[in-house]
Amino acid sequence: MSGEQLCELAVGVIARLAKRQPLMLVFEDLHWADSTTRALFSALAGARRVRPLLLVGTFRSDELPRRHPLRPLLAEVERGRCERIEV
Repeated sequence: MSGEQLCELAVGVIARLAKRQPLMLVFEDLHWADSTTRALFSALAGARRVRPLLLVGTFRSDELPRRHPLRPLLAEVERGRCERIEV
């Protein structure tokens, strides 16, 4: 099973759960996440069918060099309905 197929299945399951009651998912330490985890986070952030959902992602900005693979994902997510909170 490819990472893309896995993400599609996970989004489907999460969408069904969110229909039952509001759902919150937390992805911690995204700066260490693999490509499949980043793809799932991206898919959930853009999935209009997964509602109501509060999606939280944490990362250490001091561990994101210029070419870190998380940077494009953050730029993509921040274009949508998102609030960034720096601690």
